[in-house]
Amino acid sequence: MNRLVKRFVHDTVSAEDKEEFRFSWIFAILIVVSLTLSAIDYFTGYIPIFWITSCFALLCTLDYVLCKLSRTGVILSAWLFAFELLGVFTLFIYTGMPEGSSVCWLCILPACGLFLYKRKYALMLIGAMFLILIFFFWTPFGADLLKYHYTFSMRIRFPLVYATFFIVSFLLESIRTHIYHELERTRYEYDRLYYHDEVTGLINRRGFDELITKYQADENVDRLTLMVIDIDQFKIINDTYGHIKGDAILKEFGELLSKDISCPIARWGGKQFSVICTDNSMNEKEVTKILRHIEDHVFDKKDKKIRLTASIGVAYADRDVDLLTLFRHADRCLSDAQSMGRNKAKFCYINK
Repeated sequence: MNRLVKRFVHDTVSAEDKEEFRFSWIFAILIVVSLTLSAIDYFTGYIPIFWITSCFALLCTLDYVLCKLSRTGVILSAWLFAFELLGVFTLFIYTGMPEGSSVCWLCILPACGLFLYKRKYALMLIGAMFLILIFFFWTPFGADLLKYHYTFSMRIRFPLVYATFFIVSFLLESIRTHIYHELERTRYEYDRLYYHDEVTGLINRRGFDELITKYQADENVDRLTLMVIDIDQFKIINDTYGHIKGDAILKEFGELLSKDISCPIARWGGKQFSVICTDNSMNEKEVTKILRHIEDHVFDKKDKKIRLTASIGVAYADRDVDLLTLFRHADRCLSDAQSMGRNKAKFCYINK
């Protein structure tokens, strides 16, 4: 049981296809419930209900298999299950519920619809079930079709109980949906803070390292280009205008890079930025063009006097070069570019 709970929690957190997760788990639960009730109905002598629950268990098994096959299977099982819910609901009313032997289905069917489908479609499905209930219980023609003739008290109470279960299920599902959205928002905010730089909005060093590791594990990636950009003499900006103005210029510098570079950009730390590419877009011609754009750009246009230059080190390597070697070579190229008088770019090619 403990292993089953752990598996459920793991699937809740890690499932990429949330619909497949929801449907497969609810089908698994309904299979167990249906088989259990089938056994109870068989040994207590309710044979018609036994056949209904057994067939329902078989259909849920088919739906479960479809869910696991493909995304199309999930969609198909969703459509089938809607008709299955209507069918089993109708058959239970038609065959009768002596001694309340099928009241449990009254409890779980509205909840299943609300849990599985979007609220609009779930309300349509549950509304259709309620109309079936009204047709058989409160219309003379429907009552004549019933195999089991309910008492007047049952025909009054049963719809009210069904409506009560629906309202409770609706409230619980609304609470669950709200909590889910809050968790999603919290997780998004956590990822943003964990992987992004607060000043520039770019990826931070942690996120950049994980991105490179992901590229290195991707067999479709053959080459990596790491570019390290350092703003020349940025300390003068902070000393002259203050750190608040300095942060604003760093943000504008990141935006300028984003316009020129299509590859992922990170603020590596302080006044350094890093770029990782898996294509040939960062060739020597393009890097030189980036240097010219930085040099020509006027930062903080209100003052119209702040201009910057940058030094760039670029390392080209196979994807299976280890991360430390890649950064060491790029950093060495950056140091060479700075020693050449700044506003320069230096390139190196790592050969294993």
